[in-house]
Amino acid sequence: MRKPSYTMMLVATMTVTILAAFYWFDQWRGSAVGSVELTADVAVKASDQSAGTNAPSAPAGGSRIVQSPSPNPASPAVASDEGPDYAAMHDALAEQLAESLPTLRSQYAEANKYPPGSQPIRSAAELAQYQPHQSTDVSAPFPGEVPGDEVALSLQLDRYQYFEGDRIAAAAVLNASAANSLMAAEVTFLLKDADGNTLLTQPAQPDAAAGDGMASSGRGLMASAVLLPPAATASGELFVEALARFSTSAGTGERSASLIAPLRYDTAVARLTAVLPSHVEGPELVVPLQFTVRQPGYYFVEANLYSRQTNTPLLHLQSEGRLELPGGMQSLRAHIAALKASGDEGPYLLKDFRIERAAEDGESADLPGSAPKQQYAVEGFSFSSYTDLPYEDPLAEERAEFLEKLGTL
Repeated sequence: MRKPSYTMMLVATMTVTILAAFYWFDQWRGSAVGSVELTADVAVKASDQSAGTNAPSAPAGGSRIVQSPSPNPASPAVASDEGPDYAAMHDALAEQLAESLPTLRSQYAEANKYPPGSQPIRSAAELAQYQPHQSTDVSAPFPGEVPGDEVALSLQLDRYQYFEGDRIAAAAVLNASAANSLMAAEVTFLLKDADGNTLLTQPAQPDAAAGDGMASSGRGLMASAVLLPPAATASGELFVEALARFSTSAGTGERSASLIAPLRYDTAVARLTAVLPSHVEGPELVVPLQFTVRQPGYYFVEANLYSRQTNTPLLHLQSEGRLELPGGMQSLRAHIAALKASGDEGPYLLKDFRIERAAEDGESADLPGSAPKQQYAVEGFSFSSYTDLPYEDPLAEERAEFLEKLGTL
């Protein structure tokens, strides 16, 4: 399934927002009208019963309607003909949506200046959406049996997505409360599968050369370890547990606390093996990518382009196409319009890769590929080296007409 571009996501969001607003208004209106009619009907029945008419009573054990006494029980209750002005409310809703459309159109027009596969990163929130394998952090307080004996434990993994052969870097911090201190403490890391079976146990050792360590500062303990899943570990969700055993100055004996952080462990269906030298083609900076492939199919590749000098995120790049056995190529393309908007001619860094093989007929899920390095160097070129052509969306006119129609709903 083709993933939507930023532009199409923006249009879809606008459409859903407007249509949903009117749909729920109509649903609420129908519900409210039904409530008014029901209330009037109930009032008349209650009045008939209080006046001694032969209206049927509720069956034994059934629901009953309790009616407040009327000043004149003999007079039937009459529902007011005046109700909410639904037409006015509908018009007010339409007016509010119409007022928001210029902003949405402006956002769409800004996004439409650039190709879907070469979009400027406009905010930290956008960057977070484009960083697929961020670290997993969990923390929790653990109160003791006596006042002042509280400790806090936190656990961090260096990322969420791991692949066969990757090492899992885990770090834990144990802190005592202000009026408390740790007398003795140790941390053990356990790797578990989805059924709770322990696959690996790794005590934190003061051995910096091995990537593991533990340091204490009286009120706090920092512990870390590197976990290598066993060769037979199956793909799926795994968990790292940090188990801390400790005693405190305010406590009455040894205690324990534990936290669990989830991760994803997979066999990569494709692997990025090289980022080849970049070059200019017309209005685009072309970055060729080379892959080895375990499972052929239709692949989507995404990455973020950063300034090498300032590490500032500049562009989000996307490409797609088939990759066959035993390997193949795709290219990320940064358009000159987007590069000029960033104001950076390079050199660059390419990071935050997301590589996915799209599910085919009969398959239940997309499958991930891997990029073994966290970042790759990409050379830049003077803006004068490019053909300075603005990007033209072939469907821009149709989309603009569609947005205009939304404003008339």
